[in-house]
Amino acid sequence: MFRKIQGIAACLLLFVIFSHMLAPQAEAADPKIKISIEPGFDGYIKRSMAMPMKVQIENKGEAFSGTLMFQFQSTYDYGGAQALKVDLPKGSSKTYSISLPGYTDDNTMETY
Repeated sequence: MFRKIQGIAACLLLFVIFSHMLAPQAEAADPKIKISIEPGFDGYIKRSMAMPMKVQIENKGEAFSGTLMFQFQSTYDYGGAQALKVDLPKGSSKTYSISLPGYTDDNTMETY
């Protein structure tokens, strides 16, 4: 009786292993939107100054519209986000320019 149960369990285990191996594998689709970001001027930025960013978006798929959020942290305990609304027709490429606050560690708060 024990051998019969052991044989059935072994068959079930082999079935599960082989059925998992034959199942189709998930694959990611080719990306339809490519985003390239170039910070500063030729990659250089100044501390405590606004940081310009050039954002190039290439759309290889259907028309797309949406909002990109750029997070920043201008001091140790203060941060935020800036929104950029984009509209890309099918098969197009656009370049956007934005400016984000620069990082500073100056604690120049005055208390009275």
